[in-house]
Amino acid sequence: MKRKIKKFLSKLGFREQKCVYEFRKLPGVIIEDGNRFINPEMVTIDGYVYIGPNCYFQAPGGIILKQGVCIGPYVTFLTENHRYDSPDLMAIPYDLKNIRKPIIIEVNSWIGQRAIILPGVTIGEGAVVGAGSVVTKDVEPCSIVGGNPAKHIKYRDKDVYYKLKNEGKILRKIKDDLIKKGTT
Repeated sequence: MKRKIKKFLSKLGFREQKCVYEFRKLPGVIIEDGNRFINPEMVTIDGYVYIGPNCYFQAPGGIILKQGVCIGPYVTFLTENHRYDSPDLMAIPYDLKNIRKPIIIEVNSWIGQRAIILPGVTIGEGAVVGAGSVVTKDVEPCSIVGGNPAKHIKYRDKDVYYKLKNEGKILRKIKDDLIKKGTT
């Protein structure tokens, strides 16, 4: 029965598994089990990215994960929302038009477990999003945010951040090198 379903889905052009496989071929990319990609062709992943288990990528608006990004388990990315606040609505509580906006996660950012990233948000370079946060607005580079809605808490030590970045000390790259050497 599973083979028949897979065959039927492949005839319809369903490519979720194929795209996840293509992501896995990138250098240092680890995508744990249980992730779900809606419109996977709209997801761009650079090298040395870690995606924890059971994340949800609703990507018709596009999602970009740049180098060195770490994503905890159960993180949700939403790039599409219903239109509900317009003088020309066609229905209530929302109408048939959807609004799509991309999500961009800049280099070396870390998103904690069960965070939710809403349409149109850019997470700045080296930023940290606390577990359980709901990110409704852009996050500044090297800042730490948390809460619902996510608010600025403090900045990382930028001198330390840029020193490590310039030395190429990116977590996924270091772990990948250790695995290749057989020291883990």
